[in-house]
Amino acid sequence: MTPNPAFRINPDRSIYVRGTIDRELVRSLTPQILALQYESRDPITVFIDSPGGSPDDMLDLLNLLKAPDQDSNPPCNIITAAVTNAYSAAADLLAFGDYAVAFPNSRILFHGGRVPTATEVTAERSSILALFLRLKNEDSAMDLAKEIQIRFMLRFVTSRHEFDGLRTGEANPDLSDLECLIRYIRPKLSTAAQNILTKARARYARYEEMVESVIKKRSQIKAAKTQAEIEAVELKAIVDFEVKQNKNNPDWKFQSLGLTSLTDDFLLFRSYEDVLESESYKSLCVQYGMFLVSDEITKETNLIANEDERIGRWTDLASPFLKPIWAFFVALCHTLQQGEDEFLSAEDAYWLGLIDEIIGKDDLVHMRYFRENMPTVQPEASSPAAA
Repeated sequence: MTPNPAFRINPDRSIYVRGTIDRELVRSLTPQILALQYESRDPITVFIDSPGGSPDDMLDLLNLLKAPDQDSNPPCNIITAAVTNAYSAAADLLAFGDYAVAFPNSRILFHGGRVPTATEVTAERSSILALFLRLKNEDSAMDLAKEIQIRFMLRFVTSRHEFDGLRTGEANPDLSDLECLIRYIRPKLSTAAQNILTKARARYARYEEMVESVIKKRSQIKAAKTQAEIEAVELKAIVDFEVKQNKNNPDWKFQSLGLTSLTDDFLLFRSYEDVLESESYKSLCVQYGMFLVSDEITKETNLIANEDERIGRWTDLASPFLKPIWAFFVALCHTLQQGEDEFLSAEDAYWLGLIDEIIGKDDLVHMRYFRENMPTVQPEASSPAAA
């Protein structure tokens, strides 16, 4: 085992985010961050004990931490560590670290966006604020998903060997990988985290049906269409979906909550489509595809000389496994960012993919173990080095 500084907290190269995250805290930490960055490009540890604060100030702090230097050297790796509490914006800061760890007794809290108001709120203003918060929550959820998707996928691939046992135990050989994953994780969570998992499962079921409806409707387009015309078809499919979903509710109508749901579903579908076509999703397929197919297929695929063709092949092979897991994961991120206060333990955060490692819990699989225990390639006997 060779210790890797990119995955280990280091008090000698660290800052401490203590108290409310605001403009004053960013100002006070800026000289420390710049000094560490000027000293070297080695990882910086960010210890966190914070009730949260301003999301904008948190992003300013994160952007400063991840800034390149004047010689265009890459940013320092950022290791975030929840020491006691990481709430609200501090929870986002923790999750957005390149490698995120938590001490065993720490607590983490995510919740939906909030807008403090110092004046009375009119009906018109409340509508604007509600729309702003929905869009903010949508953006926050997708940002969270993009930042931590590798952690959740690692939970999936390293738990998958348990799934056949779950299918046997329930006498249900057709149980999907997603349902097996949910059943495997649930007993390991606190009651609060189990509630989040249940809400995410219900949200995913709705998303799954909606996405399938839209894709089916869009596939019926024969002639070439402009983007606006394609989106019109998608919107019509979502309208039909909303009507079907609420056919037994005589009080439901588009004039009230219907338009809100229509907007939310359309934005969600477009984000879903964009990510599945993104380089980051293809990278996931390449990274984890080998864990999902046979060694023979892995060898054949890796022998494809053209890089684009090889990536495309891995995406085709891995997507049937990863796409449902990824879609559920997005529903989980939306649940975290749109819900009310739900305090999570360090172990909750680990199993939900929010952090990489719990300090002192080496029985839980984490990326540091893989990176520090990778076998060293030995030189061949006939090489000069061996001689």
